[in-house]
Amino acid sequence: MESMPWSFKRHLIIFHRLGQGEDPLQVPLVYTDFWVQVHNLPIGVVLEGLAR
Repeated sequence: MESMPWSFKRHLIIFHRLGQGEDPLQVPLVYTDFWVQVHNLPIGVVLEGLAR
């Protein structure tokens, strides 16, 4: 789980470590962190606000 994100056949796999007494059916698996690599951006366009 430390080296996420994981994928299988180009599909994203999301993991969640269950806590004590946590119901797996109630865990919302809707958010994950991932990187996006963009090529050929013009100089001066790489701004944090644009990325968000």
